[in-house]
Amino acid sequence: MPQKEKLNNLIHRINKIESIYVNDILHSISDSLEIISGFPKNRLYLSFISPYCSNEDFLDPIHIRGYKPYPLKEISLNLKKVKKYNISFRMSLRNTYEANAHNSMKHIISLDYSESNMEGSAIIGKLLNIKSSLIFPLIFNGKCLGVGTIDSSEPIAWEDFHSCLKPIYGFLKKIGAKLAETKEVLARIYQEKSLNKLVSSMRITSLLNELIQERIADLSVLLIPQRVLNKIDSMPLIPFSIASKLKSDRVVFEETLMNFQGAMDLRSNDFILTTVIMNRDNDKYMLKTGTSNIPNLISFKDMSCSFEDELKKKAGFTAGIFYPIVDRHKDILYIIILYLKNDTLKKVRSLITRGKGKHYLNNRLSTIESKVNSVIYDLPDSSIVADELIGIYQINQNYEKYNRIKDIRNGLSGFLHRILRNVMVITGADCGIIGIVENIDDKKYVVVEREGGLIIGAKIGDIHDTYVKPFQIGTEEDLLTQERSLSGLAAAHKKTMLITGFEKSDEINILRRPFPGMKSVMATPVIIGNKAVAVICIGARNKYSFLKRSQLILEMISQLVKENIHKLIKKYIVSEEVLRLYGGRYPYIKNDALNYLAELYHNYFLNLNRFLDETFENYKTRRRDRKDKENYIILKDVKKAYLDSKLQQINLKEYMEKTDNDIANYIYLKLKYRKVSFFDAVQAEYIRHNISRQVAILVFEKAKYAVEKPLITRIAVHLNVCDSNYKGNYENKKKIERFREFYKKTIGIKL
Repeated sequence: MPQKEKLNNLIHRINKIESIYVNDILHSISDSLEIISGFPKNRLYLSFISPYCSNEDFLDPIHIRGYKPYPLKEISLNLKKVKKYNISFRMSLRNTYEANAHNSMKHIISLDYSESNMEGSAIIGKLLNIKSSLIFPLIFNGKCLGVGTIDSSEPIAWEDFHSCLKPIYGFLKKIGAKLAETKEVLARIYQEKSLNKLVSSMRITSLLNELIQERIADLSVLLIPQRVLNKIDSMPLIPFSIASKLKSDRVVFEETLMNFQGAMDLRSNDFILTTVIMNRDNDKYMLKTGTSNIPNLISFKDMSCSFEDELKKKAGFTAGIFYPIVDRHKDILYIIILYLKNDTLKKVRSLITRGKGKHYLNNRLSTIESKVNSVIYDLPDSSIVADELIGIYQINQNYEKYNRIKDIRNGLSGFLHRILRNVMVITGADCGIIGIVENIDDKKYVVVEREGGLIIGAKIGDIHDTYVKPFQIGTEEDLLTQERSLSGLAAAHKKTMLITGFEKSDEINILRRPFPGMKSVMATPVIIGNKAVAVICIGARNKYSFLKRSQLILEMISQLVKENIHKLIKKYIVSEEVLRLYGGRYPYIKNDALNYLAELYHNYFLNLNRFLDETFENYKTRRRDRKDKENYIILKDVKKAYLDSKLQQINLKEYMEKTDNDIANYIYLKLKYRKVSFFDAVQAEYIRHNISRQVAILVFEKAKYAVEKPLITRIAVHLNVCDSNYKGNYENKKKIERFREFYKKTIGIKL
């Protein structure tokens, strides 16, 4: 397809998408900029005002294309530094080309981006390896909505960038209205998040006040991690909540912190935290937390940090209790610091030295920790979540719209894409896929797309131009390490699987990563009866993005849409079978007839080839007798074939029980007469998914009732696990132990 036609299609798509589907719109805009410029790297920023806490304007990096998912910081649009400290302080980058382009509403071409005298842009350039950049304002109706950039890691001639400007501005003019709508949606989301953040901060402040009222502290602070752009290996902490006995103490703390750029830099390495005040690299103190999260009482006399020295001089603080909360990956979640003056310090020391009192501080802070966790890691109530849940309900109600689409794959994929878009808005995910369960070479897989990019499920986010390979379904025992995936495990276990943080550790080797660069991943199966028919999997760049409530919402959505998803999948499967059997030679089957055929195919013992031949004969007879010129299969043709064939409906439960018993009986007899080994007949076949768990159980039960005394060794001999002379033979004993482990760990029966 020519580039101009591609661009026109993208413009049409952008203007057609509902503005709530922010990810889709931003990806399409980024695709368009890549087509126009020919450069694969670009950034999109939108401008916002920080509500509730300050009136600082900033540019938010809402979409980054062509880079690893580095945590880019907001860019401040204010020329002057913030004088008053507040919880919304973000350590925004200042002195940047992006802010200048926004404020002047003029484009800037920088041919030495990373080496420029613009300090903020130089930081971005060095981190992302940007040598040259075209920075242009996003203007609509005379207002600047934000800034876009076209970047290159190689030196670029001025003329090459300048030639892109006219088509870029022409493109922005065509999609400006949609971009403005998208900004309004994001502003609403940001406003709600800021309000929730403020409410959470106030709730935690009340918890910290309890410690002050109990005279355990004079000033208490909770700090949360926030990565700084030019310090990827460190995680500075900024205050989220502050409580103090005296208002003057809080003012002193805030003013002192502002002098140090408003953050403390704590590095985690084997539970040893190095406190480094920003821009004061000579101020260091090793704070050992041990192997668990415990409070540490430290006198400022023993510390050589100028930050604490200033607090001591200005407010009289003489000691601090440091209580870092560290996760299993040795990353800091947050830290509570209690600052003490002399009188409070004496009380705390006397409390610690008492018999039972020495555990009081640990228990009290542990209680505060659990309460703080319930505030920080809770998904707040939001009108956006409610709106999107209503949206999913409406999409589900409009199922017939997708059922009527002639291209069945497009109908299925379109329905799944609409569901996935709303799921991502609700959960705040950055990437998402929905795959359907299919058989490939007698093994079950979760399939999102076929080779060549033919999407049968749904995918949205940074993976939109990446081929998603099928995920094999199986438990941890069934699959090799490199075959395991969260989607495959979720489908096998029939329950939601959640990883809160992919690390540079063995965890990556254990599972196939569904999304590159995503640290939080959650997969929820769509269950019909006792089997998974599809899997919804979402990812986010930050750890702990998906919590218990996110999981419950996703499971609720899965329950809501499962019936209609299953109907479309059944219809798609039978249409694929018709195509496989007849190619393009079979007449077109009308929608209602195909729906009826799909139900028959999945509920009856149906020889599809013979049934379709009979349906085709009915079609020809109808056209000949009634002189009906309709050149397609109608519902009447399928119903007549059904009535003539006298199909028997499957009682699936009875059928499966009978089938399992027949298979188990056949295997048992072969084992009993020592025609085959237990490993080959049961263990290997179970791992290959050729027999069910119930068959393995029935084989064991038949042997159990056949031997006089149901001892594990006698059953093992009876089932040809080992020889009858197993006593004293190390190899045979080893086989018996493997037999026991197979039933205990894999089948779930304790022998």
